[in-house]
Order: sequence, then C-alpha cells, then structure tokens
Amino acid sequence: MKTRITLFLAMVLMLSISGLSLAQATHTIGFESADDGAGWNWTVAENADNPPLEFVANPNATGPNTSATVAKFTARKTGNNWALCFTNDDGEFTFDGTNSTIKIMVHKPVISNVGFKVEGGTGTATEIKVANTVTNAWEELTFDFSALEGQKFGRLVIIPDFVEPYVTGQDRAAENIIYFDNIQVPDGVVAGPLPEPVEAAPVPTPAAEEVISIFSDVYADIPGTNFNPNWGQSIVVSIVTVADDSTLLYAGLNYQGIELGSVQDVSAMVYLHVDFWTPNSTALEVFLISQSSGERNFVFTVMNEMWVSVDIPLTHFTNQGLAISDIFQLKFVGNGTVYLDNLYFSKVPSATIAAPTEAAPTPTVDAANVISLFSNAYTNVTVDTWSAVWDAADVADVQIAGDDAKLYTNLTFAGIEFTSQTVDASTLTHFHMDIWTPDPTEEPAAFKVKLVDFGANGAYAGGDDTEHQLTFAAPTLATESWVSIDVPLSDFTGLAARSHLAQMVIEGDPNTVYVDNVYFYNSATAVKEISGSLPLDYGLGQNYPNPFNPTTRISFNLPRADHATLTVYNMMGQKVATLLDRFMNAGTFQLEFNAAELPSGVYHYSLTAGNYSAVKRMMLIK
Repeated sequence: MKTRITLFLAMVLMLSISGLSLAQATHTIGFESADDGAGWNWTVAENADNPPLEFVANPNATGPNTSATVAKFTARKTGNNWALCFTNDDGEFTFDGTNSTIKIMVHKPVISNVGFKVEGGTGTATEIKVANTVTNAWEELTFDFSALEGQKFGRLVIIPDFVEPYVTGQDRAAENIIYFDNIQVPDGVVAGPLPEPVEAAPVPTPAAEEVISIFSDVYADIPGTNFNPNWGQSIVVSIVTVADDSTLLYAGLNYQGIELGSVQDVSAMVYLHVDFWTPNSTALEVFLISQSSGERNFVFTVMNEMWVSVDIPLTHFTNQGLAISDIFQLKFVGNGTVYLDNLYFSKVPSATIAAPTEAAPTPTVDAANVISLFSNAYTNVTVDTWSAVWDAADVADVQIAGDDAKLYTNLTFAGIEFTSQTVDASTLTHFHMDIWTPDPTEEPAAFKVKLVDFGANGAYAGGDDTEHQLTFAAPTLATESWVSIDVPLSDFTGLAARSHLAQMVIEGDPNTVYVDNVYFYNSATAVKEISGSLPLDYGLGQNYPNPFNPTTRISFNLPRADHATLTVYNMMGQKVATLLDRFMNAGTFQLEFNAAELPSGVYHYSLTAGNYSAVKRMMLIK
C-alpha cells in the first residue's frame, strides 16, 4: 500500500471577489520504505545498459533534505543524453487551478537540465526542463504545468541529467550519479490493475500468399524487424501471450516505431490490417513511413476492452501522396495501454463485411417536390465528391439488389461537397437519407449529419456561412436494418438560410455505413391559392374530409405576407410531419396532406404565422 504525506488540505478564506477557494491536496513521494516510492515499479530507459533505480542512504542528510533514504540514478557515460526513469504506480491525477506544479529535490555532481514529463493519461504528454544551480548539494526544483489545467495523467517520467545541446553519438563527459527525493505531485486516485484481454485477436483469414506480414502468429513475418527501435520514446514495449497468441503490448503509449527488416514494396497490396485492444486509450493512429515520401497517418476510432479489427485501404495513404513502393517503417501514436496483433499488408480484407441483401426502400415522394443528391428514384444534382480530401473515411460505389448505394468504411467523418452547383432548398421542408450498418448501434453509438450553407457569396468562410448538425442514436439507429432518417429541415436550427447548401458532413460510431436515397423534399403535395381576395384575419380551417384515409385537404388564411409553418403532431405531442415551412404571400390557401405512412389515430395540426397560432384535430382511419 502506498503512503502519501499530505502537505496541505485546507479551506482558505480569502476576502476577494472569488470568495472561498479550496486548494487541491498534494502528496510527497519519498523512498523510505516499500510502502512508498521505494516499493514501486520504476523502469529505466534510454540509458545504455539501463541499470535499475536504487534506493540508498542519503549522501548528504543535511540542509533541505534530511531523509534517510533517497533514489539513486546512474546516468551512463555512453548512451542517450536523455536517460530516464518512470513509474505508473502513483495513480491518476489532474492538474487544477490551485495545484499545477510538481517539485523534486535533486543532488547532482554537474549543472544540467532535469526533465520532468507527465503522460500516460488522457492529457497531452508534456515535458518541462529546469536546470539545477548547485552541485553536490540538495536543491528543490519546481516545474510549472499550469498550461495543463484540467488534464489527467498517470505516469511520472524523470530525466535526471538531460545534457544539451545533444549531438548524435556524443557521450557524457563522465558517468554521473544523481540522487533525487521528495517528489511533490497533486493528489489523485491510485489506479488498480488495468483490464487485460482474455481472448486472442481474431484469427486472420487471408491466404498466406496474399499477405506481407509484420507481426502475426498466423504468417511468416518480415525477418529482422525491430519492434522497439531507439526513437527517444518512453513507453514500455513487450511481447506477451494472450490465449496462446503472441501480442505486442505498448504500456503508456506516446509514440512507438517499428523498423521493418527490409524495405517493402506493397503496391500490389490493397489493405493494411491492424487488430488492437485497449483498456484506457482515447486516441490511436498509425503512420506508414516511406523512404521517398515521408509519412502519412490513419486515425482509428477507439473502443475500449474489445478487439477492434481494421482493414485500412492503402489508397487512404496514397491519396495523401505517400509512395508505397518503399515502406520501411511504421509508427503508432496515441495514449494509454494498447495491445496490437496481426499487423500485415493484404490483397483482400480480413473478413467479409456484413452487407444488406435488400435494397433501401424506394422513395415515394413526387419527383416534382424533390432535389436529390443520390437516388436511383430521381434525377440527381451534381455532387463534386462523396469523400472530400479533408475527411477521414473511405467510400465505394456498390449495388444492393440492383440498386446503387454508397459504402463508407473506416468512417470517422466524411465530407460530401456540392460546391460547384449549390442547392437551393429554401422552398423545401425535409431532409431524407437511408442508412444500413453492420456495426453495433446501442448507446453510446451515434450517427451525425451536418448541413452547411455557404451563403450568397457561395464561398466557404465568406462571413455568411451557417451550419447545423443533428445526432441520431438508439432507438432510431438499428444494426443490419435499413433506417430512414427523415427530418424537417427546420430541425437544422443553425442554418440561417438554405438557399446555398454546399456541404454535408456525416460522422459515425457505426464505422461501416451503407448510404442511399439522399434528398431534400417538400412534404406538401402542393399549396394552392383558392381565393383572389385578401382575407381580413389569420385563420386555420378544419380539414376535409375528416375522418380521412389517407389524404385530406387543409386550408388557411394569411392576411399579410408572412413566414408560415403548418405542422402535424400525434397524440403524444410528437411531430410527425411538417407540411409547410416557408415565406408566403397574403391569401387563402389549401394543401393536401397524405398520411399513407402514418398509423390510424387522432392527430393535431398547427398553423403558426407571425403572432398567430391555431391548432385543430383530425382523425385518420385506415
């Protein structure tokens, strides 16, 4: 059990505008016994033969540090100038406005920087250097991490003798013995053991002749590959066994390289495959590195405590300008603890993606009331791209039971642009899209749709752009079933106008999504003016016929030009149709409401125009 010496935990009464403030407690990590820092796991890295951290008698138990036992770090003469040690045993803590500093006492034979780095949590890994000012005496150094307020960390990294400027291959002048003690850090929660995978990663299915393997028990790997090259990273890399399967383990990932045993031409391959499992990571990406064209990345959607298998099309990298005829390295960047398996290039996907066997429902809205982006039922307007260069998704054209559809894989967010000919949807009422996914759709999974209007100048960031995003989650979403997203355009409340729509952005926690029948439409069959004389007052007429099946006519009066909205609600108060949502001239009008898709029951319809509002009741009997 870890013992912590509390320096302060007090209510501080201040006569100021802020009133009462509560200072966050700190604790001091000492090395007096196995119950404190001396009993923790400390890893030494980047230090030639990496001699272990020792806990020894204080060489100078006078002055500012009278502790009996301190930590002893041996910085070898040869090796990296940033030789370090780190521990994960202090648990997680968060910097806040009252405590955002870390202090440490050091006793050094030379003047040089001491580096202190925090990482291993969900915060941004950050390193600060402070030089000692005296030699062969204890001195307390302070590291200001106030820029990280609100961020959480779980690893402490100490670089006792960070010699600069660094010159490759240059040794220290001598081997240096550095002592340190009394590390003051904010209090936090001591983390228990992290969950570990109990099942191995899925067994790959491609035949061996269709694969170039980097790491997998199923295939012969590229010989001579170095899975822990010395790139200055401070993570722990090991190969562990999970259910009799060899697995790479990155503990406390910040970045980690892999140097292939030989340069690989993978231009005949189609995918890079990765399986990963993590108990706590919130960010993970992989870089392919070419000798001739540098590196390009792919960002994973991270899910915890489950194996995630991803086939990344190599076109994702080549579209970013990467040459794949001379791949010699990979790099993983992220946080937390990550298990990796089955890293390979392949000509075929690792498994067949579940696909719909039936086409999406055929739209029934009259073509005269539709502007279609993508549907076999209508004539489509020009769409410049279904996957913009700035997005994170892959898209393919597929057919489902003879019907064209779009298949998005590795979907984080996809940009759909129709900028060359923007869409004027100002007289339309609804947006429609059909989607199908094989992925889990229970919460917290969500699918998001954003519409962007570029304004009258038709240019992005022109000062008059507006946008709004809607989120769809369970129970709206379903797995392996077509779902029709059909919403009033008025729900996109952030769209100040809809006359120059130029972009749509979709995002998904379902990362594989089939898309069909993307269009805007007017839900009313037609709005007819039925009187040439101007009415004196606003009015909403009773629908006729009533009861009805399935169509009925609704009339209304507008004594002056105004924006009018006519909406239908069920008995639970849920909006089921928007029949009108636009600016109208003065007059008496009539429209037809088709309720073929609604169940029998009592409904209410509401007219809103200016300060006028009226509601009437109608009955649908089928």
